Amino acid sequence: MSKKKRMSTEKRTSSIPLKLTDLGRANKRIEELEYELKMQTIKNEYLEMLRSLRQQKAMKTKQESSTSSDNKKDLL
Repeated sequence: MSKKKRMSTEKRTSSIPLKLTDLGRANKRIEELEYELKMQTIKNEYLEMLRSLRQQKAMKTKQESSTSSDNKKDLL
């Protein structure tokens, strides 16, 4: 570790109370992460709903095709 880095690390650990700017940056980062989490949660819910709708549509299409093939058999 370079002397400069070591001094800045020692300086930071020796001054236990964080500076207001450090707290501000930390709070801002927390807010950013919370926002990202919220957006990911919304995205996941959307994708789950989309998947569910696609499955329902596929089942409906399958039922319709089996019903129409049954009707054709009845006509023959």
